[in-house]
Amino acid sequence: MVEEHTEQTLGHQEMYLVLRGRVRFTVDGNEHDLDPGQLVFVRDPSLRRGAVALTDDAAVLAVGGRPGEPHEISAWEYAFAASPHLRAGRYDEARRVLHEGLEAKPGSPAILYDLACVEALAGKKETALQLLNESVAGGERFREYAQTDEDLASIRDDPRFPR
Repeated sequence: MVEEHTEQTLGHQEMYLVLRGRVRFTVDGNEHDLDPGQLVFVRDPSLRRGAVALTDDAAVLAVGGRPGEPHEISAWEYAFAASPHLRAGRYDEARRVLHEGLEAKPGSPAILYDLACVEALAGKKETALQLLNESVAGGERFREYAQTDEDLASIRDDPRFPR
């Protein structure tokens, strides 16, 4: 339900509200089984957190941001919106969503990375390599992600692939 992660890079505090079903949250190694109406608040951005559904009908609302700042949609939200299209092979639709993200967040390394994945899966090797290298130039962590990301397997043998 919630991928295991920290918010250390962004400095976000997060709150997760169980809307329906039953969900097991793990925060800093501590497990909490929650029912509808219960929530978890993670103040410390460095704490690792994640959640798994314990029932088929589980739904969670996640809200987060930096203390004292208005909410801003993160680049990852565009990736989440594009993901179902990508999994279904609807590359044009995934591209559209990610390009909307680039309009809102020009030069975002995360969105460029996700676009590189779309293009690699769609067989557009040149575009994929260009986008991937732009992503890595903007955020070194994307070089590491690219080494094992199966979406990029079709371009990994190219000498222009960032090692």
